[in-house]
Amino acid sequence: MARIYLVPLDDKTPNPLFPKNDEVNISTQKKEENNANSNTTPNVIINTTGIQDRIVSLPIDVSNYYGVEMANDAIYYIKKGSNDEKPTLYLYNLTDTKEIKIGEFDGFQLTADGKKMLLRKDKDYYIVDLPKSELKPEKKISFEQLKKAQKIIAIAGSLRKNEAILASVKSGYIDVLITDQIVAKELIGNKQ
Repeated sequence: MARIYLVPLDDKTPNPLFPKNDEVNISTQKKEENNANSNTTPNVIINTTGIQDRIVSLPIDVSNYYGVEMANDAIYYIKKGSNDEKPTLYLYNLTDTKEIKIGEFDGFQLTADGKKMLLRKDKDYYIVDLPKSELKPEKKISFEQLKKAQKIIAIAGSLRKNEAILASVKSGYIDVLITDQIVAKELIGNKQ
């Protein structure tokens, strides 16, 4: 994708990229604090009227982006432009409206709770606290550590990765595979 876009789903949701009002409204602040402590499922409202007018692009360079994920006020993505030697992980902080380079990584995955990140660089993997600035991890994950894990969940898709996915499944290291329909059909058809 050439750009990364945000779409406020409800027309009452403020655009996260518009300048912020720095005046504090005490009654609103108390309400937000109460909502943060609530464990209820949020009520998602989608208003399609005028939705095309609410689409905004992150103010970052046009390039090739993939692996877009969000945690709290940070949007993480990999950028690999035609002039870039290696793919680079960035975060865009919606609060500060700044793009921050995390480092040269080939891929990443956020944990479900949004507190940690799995990073891949070449053939090495790292687990780090959710990064907010440039990162140079040193402690790699070893296969010995993987063997000790209670459950390994792998996420992989695309037919071009089919051989690697099949080899990973056959290795016995993976307990659960999350994949797309095309790869699943290929794996089921390949009962070797």
